Formats: sequence, C-alpha cells, structure tokens
Amino acid sequence: MQRIEPLSPEPVPTEPGVPSPSERAPEPVAPERHDVLFACCFPAAAGALAFVGVLRATNAAPDLSVLSDGETGGWWVTTEVDLQLGRQLARMVSAAAYVAAGDHLLPDPGFGPPPVGVSETKSAVPRNTLVSSDVVTLIRTAGVHRVPVRPVERLRILLDGAAAAHIIQRAIDLGLNVRHRPVRLSPLFPGPAGTTTLIELAVSGHRGNLPPSLVNALTRDPAALTCRIAGSQDDLLIEHTVAAPLDDHLLAGLVDAGTWVLAASPFGCRRLDALGEFADSAGLVQLGEDYPLIEEEAPAALPDLQLPAVRIVPRRTEGQALDAVLVDDAELSTIRLLLEGDPLAETARILLGRDRHLLIAPGGILVRIPVGQPLYALGPGPLYLPLGCSLRPQVPPSARRELFHAGQSRAVVLTPRGCWVFDPGTAIPVWALWVGELPELVPQSANDDLRQLLDDLRLDQDQPGPSAHSPDDEAASWHERAMEAELAGRLKEAADLHRGNGSPLRAARLYERAAAEAQP
Repeated sequence: MQRIEPLSPEPVPTEPGVPSPSERAPEPVAPERHDVLFACCFPAAAGALAFVGVLRATNAAPDLSVLSDGETGGWWVTTEVDLQLGRQLARMVSAAAYVAAGDHLLPDPGFGPPPVGVSETKSAVPRNTLVSSDVVTLIRTAGVHRVPVRPVERLRILLDGAAAAHIIQRAIDLGLNVRHRPVRLSPLFPGPAGTTTLIELAVSGHRGNLPPSLVNALTRDPAALTCRIAGSQDDLLIEHTVAAPLDDHLLAGLVDAGTWVLAASPFGCRRLDALGEFADSAGLVQLGEDYPLIEEEAPAALPDLQLPAVRIVPRRTEGQALDAVLVDDAELSTIRLLLEGDPLAETARILLGRDRHLLIAPGGILVRIPVGQPLYALGPGPLYLPLGCSLRPQVPPSARRELFHAGQSRAVVLTPRGCWVFDPGTAIPVWALWVGELPELVPQSANDDLRQLLDDLRLDQDQPGPSAHSPDDEAASWHERAMEAELAGRLKEAADLHRGNGSPLRAARLYERAAAEAQP
C-alpha cells in the first residue's frame, strides 16, 4: 500500500532586487577609430571613379581628392577615413591601398596598425610626384560604356526643331504627355566643340513605364539624343544607351550648376541652359489642309432608321431574386392558403387589377411561392419582368424610365403576352384575402361614478398617459415608409429603413437594385 504524500506549496517568487553597480553589465564601448589619410591607386580612371562612387554611397568620406600620376598614367583617390573601413572599401574595388605618412604614401599591409616609417618599405610614393585633379576630369577620362536599353518612366530628347514633329505626333498618338522648350548646349569639357541651340522634349506617361517599342525606336533614331533623367532637380541627362562607372544619382550630386548632358561620341558631354519654360506640345498639333471641318445642320425631321420593336425574350436569369408575383383571379384563393400564418403576410401588399393582380412586399418577396408568375424588378422604379426574360434590344435605365413611367403612382409588369399597369393606390394588405367579418365587439366602458373615482385617485393630472402608438403601429409605419420609398425609386432610402429595423436580407436586395440602376 502506497502512501500519498501531501503536495508542497508552490514557492512564492521573490521580487527581483536592483543589481549593485558591480553586478551591472558594462556599458558598451564604441570601437576605437583610427582616422588616417587613406589612398587608393588605380591603373585606369574607371576604377578610380567607381571608388569615388563607393565613398559617396557610404557617406564615409565627404571630402576626397583626385590625383593623377603623370609618369604611369595611374589615378589616385585620397580621403580622411577610418583605417578599417578604408581597408574594406579598397578590397571591394580591388585597389592598392596606401596610407599617408608625412610627404609619402606608404603601402598598407591590410592588417594591424598603419605603417609609419618610410624606411620600412621600398614602395613609398612621394606625394609631390602626384598632380592634383578633380572628379569632372576623372569622369571625362573614364568615359561611358554601352548598356542595354532599360524600362523608364520619363525621357528627355534633344534634337533639331525640324525632327521634333514626328516624335511629338507619335507620342500624342500613344496618349503620352509631351512638352518642349528651346535649350542652349555648350561644351562641358574644354575642346573644339562649340555652342549650339536645340529643342528639348520631355516625354512621360500618365502612369508606369513608357512603351518599350517607343523607347527602343527613340534610342535608335540618329537625329535625336534620347536621355534618361537623374537628380532631384532633373539636373543630369544621360544618354539612355550608355552609363558611366558611377551611378546616375551619384553623378547627379556632382553637378555644380545648370544641367549636365553625358553622352557618347559624336554628341559628347554638354552643359545645358534652358532658354524658356516647358510648354505643352499638344498645342503644336494642327489639322491638315486636306482635312477641313464641315459644319452639319440639324435635319428638319429624323431619318427613317427602321427601329426594331422592344420585345420580351427568353434569357437566363440564374440567381435572380424574386421581387413580385403576378396572379389572376383564380389564384387569389391559393395565395390565401399559402400565406395565412406566414411572416410574409405581415408586410405583403396586393395591387388589385381588373383580371390580374400584383403581389409585392417591401424589399421584395425573396421566397419562392408556387403560384402565379414570378417577377424580378428591372427598374427604375416598380418595373417588373418575369424570371427568365429580358428586353431586346437592351434598353438603358434612363430610356426605361422615359418609356414606361414606372414610379410611385404606376407599377408596370412586362410579359411576353402583354404589358400590365397597376395603380399602387389600390394596394391592400394581403391578409385581407382571408380576414372576413369580425365578431361583434361589445364596449365595456366605465359609468360616470367610476370614472369620477378614477379621476380623484390620479396623483398628477398633468402627467402624460401612455403613448397612443404601440410598437406594432411603429413597425407598420416603417414598413409603409419603406414601401413608399421603394415605389418612388428611392431604393437606398428604403434599404436603409430595412437595415435599421433588422431586415438585412431585404436591405441587401434593395442595395443590389440601387447599384444596378446606378450603372451607366
């Protein structure tokens, strides 16, 4: 026999105490920086320009210097930077790294402290043998290289005014925005090129990229220079089929004033000065001389158009809700048997006619009744068609409103056998079909003495009595208002009444009808 030991109470956790200063974790210590004058040597200008882009992208060296070696033709880039960061950037561009020590540049071993003594190495480079240069000269020497045509949202096109017409027309045909202005182009670098004046077109789409076929055609046009745009102020234009070793947005940061244009030969690199503001090029489009405008006078009478007659034809209407039922005299007794005791009898109405009758309800019947001809509301207003039928030709809502005049005082039912018009003013509750003569009502009012006694017992003569309107009367009133709004074509108002009074299914049907009638 085993003994059951009592459970020990759970230990109460103690509140954590505040650690003493000696127990606290030490504050993180920032890594020690070793800022040095770091230099990288490149055999070609393209490599030096790529390193300039790396420095500008990391924001590690806001100030840098470009030097050239006249003897070897190499290029140097020097900057004040943390030693470890400089080594990583130099490895990334496969450059020979140096550290300045006095008047010399000493090769950096890539680890440990920076070299300090000139006698320690035989590869020291005297700094006075290097010639100071600038990034602009570096860009000119590095040049540009061909790249594939890429998708673009905006283009600038420089061309002669005589060649602008066909490009403007083609862009407008494609639904693009085109603007133009005159510009003056001067050489960006010293050379034999002179100043010239051209037309600048700005082409853009309403949204998304420009059509690739148009971009390819423009880049192959020898009479136009097609450029992509860089810079926050659109101050750098680069020929779209070329690229420099430096990224476009970094090149844009080097623009000192105005706008630069970088392109391959024979156009070359230019400085662009605008001679006016951009104007919409659509104003340049004119009618041809062989395309006159002819004014047409209104005819005295409409021509004979041989209009087709409106007919009711079979059509699939799967999923269509039931909004009304058309019955004849013989089917009224069946309606009584079906709806007596049904919740629909609370709100349904029947519009009496000569030999046809229309059963309706606020928000629609919605439930299938195995009697009569089921109808759906085509609209606008109380305009009904049988399920499985439609109009041919298609008649828009505005035309149906003008042709059939269905509204608060006129309900119209279109069937293949005829068109029936009902007066909503003849509507009676559907329960009137089976509620006949009432039993005799014997009033039981108090005599004069009892009435006086009740008046004396009343504590406050001015206190208002109970409301004369019962909840049933209020329910009936909102049903009537909903039916009135529906017949008048105010479907959203009727739907809101149903939704606010706990009838979401009929509200949804009315919202659906309102949306269908609102469609163009």
